[in-house]
Amino acid sequence: MLFEFESQLEAGGFRTVQTGNAGEDKAADIAPCQMVRLFPSKDLRSMIISGRIPESVWRNTRERYFTYLDAMRQIYRRIRIAREKLNAALVSLKKETIRPGIDEECSAISENWEEKTIRAYLKNLEKDVIENSDWITGYQKTMI
Repeated sequence: MLFEFESQLEAGGFRTVQTGNAGEDKAADIAPCQMVRLFPSKDLRSMIISGRIPESVWRNTRERYFTYLDAMRQIYRRIRIAREKLNAALVSLKKETIRPGIDEECSAISENWEEKTIRAYLKNLEKDVIENSDWITGYQKTMI
């Protein structure tokens, strides 16, 4: 999605740029470019004031900028949703993968005990281990 979008941007005379510092302040933006040189909006405004660029070019560029910016936001939203779905699927797959082994071990231990309270405890332990397997194994969710 991003490659296709960035190709459209480039064909339209724009490029994506990173703004802000590393961390939470970092964001993506779009900047017009000409002959591989990026022009921040403030530079374009000063070029208009000085007469180096006609105001009609500025208006057209600004209109395209906001159109592309909306498209970029939609793409990033779709990517975020796809990542969330993928992470949920991975968590579910992991639980289903470990479930038979945990079930087998808890059942084997349970066979040694006749008391219902111990068997109930082991059944709850099995559910708890599966549900908290990320915490137990130290697995951290990642945004792929």
